[in-house]
Amino acid sequence: MKNLPTPAYKKPLSPHTLALGIKLALVLAAPVLLATPAYAALSIPPSPLQAGNGVAANLMFILDDSGSMHWEAMPDSLTYSDYLFPPPSHVYGGANYSDGSETIVAFDDTSSTNTKVRSWYNNKVHYNPSITYTPWVKYDGTSYGNASPTRARFNPYTTGGTCNATSDPNNQCIDLTIEQKYTRWTGKGNPHSDNYWPITFYQYKGTGSVSSYKSYIKYQIRGSSGYSKDLNGGSEKSVTTFTWPGGVSRTAAEERQNFANWFTYYRSRILSVRGGAGLAFQGLNAKSFRVGFTTINNGGINYQIPITSSPVDGNFEGTYKQNFYERLYQWPIPQSGTPLRRALNVVGKYYQNTTSGGPWAPDIGGAGLQVSCRQSFAILTTDGYWNGPNQNIGNEDGTDGSTITGLDGASFKYIAENPYRDDRKDTLADAAMKYWKQDLRPESFMKNDVPTSAADPAFWQHMSTFGVSLGANGTLDPATDLPKLISGTKTWPDPFGDYANKIDDLWHATLNGRGAFVAAQDPNEFAEALKSTLGQISDRVASASNISGNSTSLSTDSAVFQAKYTGGKWHGELVATKVTDSGLEASPMWLASSMIPAAASRSIWTWKNPATKGIAFNYANLTSTQQTALGSADVVNYLRGDQSKEMVNGGTFRNRTEVLGDIVHSSPIYLKDNDTVFVGANDGMLHGFSAKTGVERFAYIPGEFLTTGLKKLSETTYTHRYFMDGAIAVSSKTQTNGQNYLTSAMGRGARGLIGLNVTNPSSFSATNVLWEYTPSVNPEPSADPAAEDMGYILGKPIIAKANNDQWVVITGNGYNSDNETAVLYVIDLATGDLLAKIDTGKGSSSNTNGLTTPKGWDADNNGTVDYVYAGDLLGNMWKFDLSSNNTSKWATANKGSPMFIAKDASGKLQPITGGVSIAINPNNSDPNFGKRFVFFGTGRYITLDDSANMDTQTWYGVIDDGKVVSRSELMPRSITTQATSSGKVIRAFSKAGVGDMSKKMGWYVDLLTPGGANGGREGERIITDSMVVGTALLASSIIPGSDDICRPSGRGFVNAIDPFTGSSLTNVFFDFNNNEDQDDGDKMTGADGKLLPIGSIDYNIGMPSEPVIMGDLIIIGGSLATSASMRIFPSYPTGRISWREIIGN
Repeated sequence: MKNLPTPAYKKPLSPHTLALGIKLALVLAAPVLLATPAYAALSIPPSPLQAGNGVAANLMFILDDSGSMHWEAMPDSLTYSDYLFPPPSHVYGGANYSDGSETIVAFDDTSSTNTKVRSWYNNKVHYNPSITYTPWVKYDGTSYGNASPTRARFNPYTTGGTCNATSDPNNQCIDLTIEQKYTRWTGKGNPHSDNYWPITFYQYKGTGSVSSYKSYIKYQIRGSSGYSKDLNGGSEKSVTTFTWPGGVSRTAAEERQNFANWFTYYRSRILSVRGGAGLAFQGLNAKSFRVGFTTINNGGINYQIPITSSPVDGNFEGTYKQNFYERLYQWPIPQSGTPLRRALNVVGKYYQNTTSGGPWAPDIGGAGLQVSCRQSFAILTTDGYWNGPNQNIGNEDGTDGSTITGLDGASFKYIAENPYRDDRKDTLADAAMKYWKQDLRPESFMKNDVPTSAADPAFWQHMSTFGVSLGANGTLDPATDLPKLISGTKTWPDPFGDYANKIDDLWHATLNGRGAFVAAQDPNEFAEALKSTLGQISDRVASASNISGNSTSLSTDSAVFQAKYTGGKWHGELVATKVTDSGLEASPMWLASSMIPAAASRSIWTWKNPATKGIAFNYANLTSTQQTALGSADVVNYLRGDQSKEMVNGGTFRNRTEVLGDIVHSSPIYLKDNDTVFVGANDGMLHGFSAKTGVERFAYIPGEFLTTGLKKLSETTYTHRYFMDGAIAVSSKTQTNGQNYLTSAMGRGARGLIGLNVTNPSSFSATNVLWEYTPSVNPEPSADPAAEDMGYILGKPIIAKANNDQWVVITGNGYNSDNETAVLYVIDLATGDLLAKIDTGKGSSSNTNGLTTPKGWDADNNGTVDYVYAGDLLGNMWKFDLSSNNTSKWATANKGSPMFIAKDASGKLQPITGGVSIAINPNNSDPNFGKRFVFFGTGRYITLDDSANMDTQTWYGVIDDGKVVSRSELMPRSITTQATSSGKVIRAFSKAGVGDMSKKMGWYVDLLTPGGANGGREGERIITDSMVVGTALLASSIIPGSDDICRPSGRGFVNAIDPFTGSSLTNVFFDFNNNEDQDDGDKMTGADGKLLPIGSIDYNIGMPSEPVIMGDLIIIGGSLATSASMRIFPSYPTGRISWREIIGN
């Protein structure tokens, strides 16, 4: 198989020597995704906007309804054991297996067949006392209830027939507590009637032959009394407490109940599969799937539940879900074979359906365009080896496919090579390959935009095949034989030969279909395998935070760090990727989720109270209020990462595939001094990871969360909410006298900030917990009663040295504060004491406001912050004067007026939610030479309504010369042309005229698509920082996916313009054609027909985050949890100029 093409970068060019003496802001603020104007308190949703509703995937579940599913023994090698209890007629709806001649293995203690088949050690569907058997789950999540030991049903879904203690062959129940009659099989061809006690099972002692009855202990419950007997000459003993491996113990009554639940719900293969599937499908996200149901024997006739059987409620919920569970639990199981090839072939053909009621139809309503980006899956279950007629499919995996081209211009062609190819036709693997490599919907309006993954690179409409086998093994081991199949030292066995080869063919099919295969050996493994399979299908990886780099120039240790999250499961990932002069390496250096230490050994800390401050996060250390809120030590252990009491392990807590919580808006921050990456996650913790290995060094849980819902993470009914979701700032040792201080907002999780000393993260202790500044924990209640102006801080705080010679945290107050005005906070970095609170007075309960990310400026170059700039929701760009060494004189500049109010052409206010960048114009031939420019964009992305907002937003460069500026004083610029090249949308900006900035107080660019509908308004906005790189000003703009169902994560551009004119760059900045040369391939035709440098690029990664510059590479993360890189041509050695470097200047 040929890989999808990826950019190949050569060695970067040497940077141009022309250097601009640009003096940048004190500390770079990492942006966070934000939202549009609202006038009451913001309704901040509890889940990421980037997740959207998405497009529900198609999933066809194929149930094995072959006759062997009746069997009450597994594997097939256990002969003469179809039923171990005399079944009623039509026990599973169809005729019984061997109908009319069902004979039962004798309940004979001296029969090795009996002891072998009635021991879970050999018979993987028989009663295992170490397992607690729970009743099936209904479609709505409730239980069917415990089985009655005196009226235990043979089939829990059968409601007809009699249910009593008689021996009527139509009786659907059995009294397990009394002696019953049966027709036994003796192995000598002469079955006859006998008596038996139903609750009888055997435990293998661990030594001796499993085929010898003397190797077992017999357990039995007669009436309400328990008994045991060692069959190697032992005498019967009375048992009041049954004790089993794994620390399980039960009374006789409890053991009887557990056996009854097993008998009714898990006694046979089909019962086990139904119970496991019912539980597995219960965890599916209803909005993410449209589930169909068919069986391997009935699929060729019709679908019991087509994927869009009900256009309105086609998603997996309500009546639709109820119908699925009814079919799953009650579908008749006939005496039929195992035609897996036919079943998979029919499902593949179903995915070629072009009708309005087919699997590509919209989620709601049967009309309208069919959805091209819908993923489609098949889950094939079986307990045996396929048979049935050939399907005339041909040798699909041995034949090259056609070339298929995607939206971004990338193409793919299946090449028949290892490990997919073989030389046989009409196999199950061929069926899977046929419907994977073909574009199932080749029509031009069905764009090839299906989401891809590392496991499945197919971007065209196709079927992915997953397989789960129960009790059947092949000849190959996927763990050890896949490398040999890839290298060619081993080939696929002939599935038309030995039976076991057919299971190999099932694995082969899932490889061809880019799915996954699990060979489960018992019902528990089957249930877990199915849950795992659904989990893999459910994963929707996304990102809403920025990437972070560990250097500004390339070296052997260069890396970027990207945070991601998986919606639905709500687990997170921090990925470290090596950066070379060729770009990003394909394989990550490490994944943080796999480097979390064992729960008991993790270094986790929290806040107790203002007097004690930091404590180790253990239940005994907490206050009584905190203990009550969390509930128990088990909950604390769960939050620490202990998974032993999750539901999958027999407990009551929510299952987690990873203990690292989802990372949504908290951007990773790299600290070079101790080689640590910090990031916040919605497991409630700020984490510190080794940048080299990814191992977690410590974690901190703000005390605010302990009493405000952190326990909910452990609950099975958990729905997403935010905890540690804010931006982080950290100081270098050079800045703060040999110490590293960290402050972090809690973002959407809570109102306020925390302060930590992170100088030695590997030995972090309680003394390193410095302060929390929240409405409930306020170090300065007299100066800031109840922190009434502190809101949800979605911007990034900065760390700077003030003119009173103190190191401080400067932050905007965020949103939804009690007073709802825009306020600047200045807090002592070491103590958390409030030094100043500057209220702009703008905002009210009816016109909510809040201040976002600030940026500091050192006007006199003495290493202290003199002015701070920050925007607010009402479009005000504020300048704060902190130039005095007297904190009482710190105030808003411009006599209390904003330096600029952002409004569109119609006068509508434009919210400012991103950060600010500042630079001095160094061009001595420019009329604005030496003037200070303040750069920022407008727009919001906070509330659900923000996605659909189409108000015009603008990118600004405003001169600050101490007076208030209006839009009319700025030079208008524009996006003039847009085109598509190499699968990417590109744009150019208008050119500047000679001297046209004379007497102008800056410039603006309205973010309008040239020639677009609705006046070019597509909802484009800037919610992150601008940055100056060489002669270019960069900013990422986003366009939320409000009306394109196939792009729910939105899209956007990375833009580059001249910082001091707002116009097109004169020289090429992006090496678009990747040839290391500034040539016409990096340009596009402008509005006047002449070539201009490309000024905007949509990298097809969703909504882009703020870029990282490393050497001559620009690296961008996107909301689709992917990233992109491209060579750039800055005009001088690149690098973000920090506070420390300004001091050096």
